[in-house]
Amino acid sequence: MDTIFSFGKKSMVLYLFLFGNIALAQAQQTISNTWKKYGLENTQLYLFRFSEPINNQNLSVKVFHQKFKNLSERMYLNGERITRKNEFVYVAKSTNLLYGQKLPFFLPANTWVLAFNYSDQYLLVDDASKIEISLKNKSLINQWQLPETFDMRRDIALSFQQYLSSNAKDIDNLYITRFSLSEKVDPAKTTRDTILTYSLKKIPKGIAMLLPDLDMRAHANQEVTLTNVLFYHKELFFSIPTQPVKKPLPTTKTADACFRKMTDVNGNIGFADGCITGMGSGKCMGILQSKDTKKYTVTIIIEPN
Repeated sequence: MDTIFSFGKKSMVLYLFLFGNIALAQAQQTISNTWKKYGLENTQLYLFRFSEPINNQNLSVKVFHQKFKNLSERMYLNGERITRKNEFVYVAKSTNLLYGQKLPFFLPANTWVLAFNYSDQYLLVDDASKIEISLKNKSLINQWQLPETFDMRRDIALSFQQYLSSNAKDIDNLYITRFSLSEKVDPAKTTRDTILTYSLKKIPKGIAMLLPDLDMRAHANQEVTLTNVLFYHKELFFSIPTQPVKKPLPTTKTADACFRKMTDVNGNIGFADGCITGMGSGKCMGILQSKDTKKYTVTIIIEPN
């Protein structure tokens, strides 16, 4: 009887041991299947968004590598082998779909996303991995200087497993980098700097008009900086300062009244606005309407010799 009981007890221990091993194997198989299905460690994400408001829909964001010219466009995602271009996808609203495949998590809104396998050539992201941002439709009005290239950072890429184990705040702060684009510079609005140097004994007539307080007995250099000087038809034009009066004189506005009196270096007078033409007069006519007009800040140095 003791022998039978002892045998039964051993059988029960053996049964429990085998059952435990089977359960462990099944659990490992489940984890393995999950890994194969989602590629939690095998698949990584790279996320970014722009710092300033921008029309994301009109942008094309591609990835290239300075060493590997032909990056693979195929990858495994959700157990499927898919073909996707080496381009970021813009996620306007939060979604759990990417490349037509369902993800085990939701991607954040207003974010550019790229997924890639651990076996991809640029998987680990190195200094040769670059992001190029360009315009989809070049005929559209655009305020940014494009194309523009940014570096990919190794510490920004995160695996699916990391994504699942991180909260939304950490993902936003640690893994979604911000890019800032440079605005186009309007040449007409760009202020340039230049310096004009003259002798106190030989000051051009136009320059003398601009310096009513010049000390003609000075023994040192005198320096004056003038702003809003306009460069037009290869010449600089200066606004002539108006003489202050104690009591404003009554003026009668007429259709052909001229405004903004200007002079060139040699003292040729003209007006930048108004007059019969409505566009000024003399050498200054059209100066405010021309796209080629440049704005300067001019420093005038008068030497005593």
